[in-house]
Amino acid sequence: MAGERVFVDTNVILEAHRVGCWNAICGSFSIETVEKCVRESTSGNPDKPGYIHVSENELRERLTSVHQVSQAEIVKLVLSHSECYVLDDGEQQLLARLYADEILPSQDILVLTPDKAAIIAAHELGWLDSWTSLDALAREAGVGRAILRQLRTQYQDAWLSSTKTKVVRSEERRVGKECRSRWSPYH
Repeated sequence: MAGERVFVDTNVILEAHRVGCWNAICGSFSIETVEKCVRESTSGNPDKPGYIHVSENELRERLTSVHQVSQAEIVKLVLSHSECYVLDDGEQQLLARLYADEILPSQDILVLTPDKAAIIAAHELGWLDSWTSLDALAREAGVGRAILRQLRTQYQDAWLSSTKTKVVRSEERRVGKECRSRWSPYH
């Protein structure tokens, strides 16, 4: 996993800064994002409880690449995969970039986002195996247990694994119901 390209959303950037593992993962992986996630990560209300300060200059210095996303790329993704319409702007643009570049699924590229809607979209796009947790990434980067224990639940491996399983089972149940209703003599 070390040295691989990793695409991150705003939430991952903020959580990695909050617990202090950002520099470690940037030193071990090629971290990439989209411009919208940079803007979201470096803005906000400093008076709001839980606000996390992220320096835009320092963030850009550590990122391997910051991608621009066109409105046409977003429209193409959403028209092809309507489940992507409900994603927040940063996640939608991140997925639009990956979709436009046709680089997923790949064993060489990982995506981090703790959002269940994005995980559902990843499943629909056939990218679920490319999703990983901040927990797994930080462990691979050599981050210690004291920092890993500070990660919020949705950034942990166990949460992601459980969520992936629920998403897949939900899809299996939906497809099973459709099949049964088609072949039922009573419908």
